[in-house]
Amino acid sequence: MNFWKRHANPISGWSRIFTAPIIFLIIWFHLWFLLIPLVIWVIINPIIFPEAKNFDSWASKSVLGERYWTKHFKFDLNLGLNILSGTFFVPSLFYTYFNDFWPAIFYTTLSFLFKIWFCDRMAYLYEKQESEKMIRNNDK
Repeated sequence: MNFWKRHANPISGWSRIFTAPIIFLIIWFHLWFLLIPLVIWVIINPIIFPEAKNFDSWASKSVLGERYWTKHFKFDLNLGLNILSGTFFVPSLFYTYFNDFWPAIFYTTLSFLFKIWFCDRMAYLYEKQESEKMIRNNDK
């Protein structure tokens, strides 16, 4: 759980979300040498921040909801949102590479919206699990 508590630090969550625009800038301007530090950042990001002091922020709830979802995987709306995000991510990379502005913006926006929607669903899932846990504890 230590990994997830560190990743649930809001700074970790938000900084990973804002990594996406940097990816597209690197690809747009063909600055390939910058991909190495970016990949390193994506890998170490969840472990370099301290554990979250609390899990009240949306980013923290999103990360912990994703933890729960991956442990109790289902074919559901959340999976669909993740698939849609990935599906639109591929053409966004293609159009960004070829500097085709409007299609790149279109597909990048769709990919980002589906990813944020997925994160919001994960935050909702976390809140739902926490409220159910509280109800079970009160029934004892």
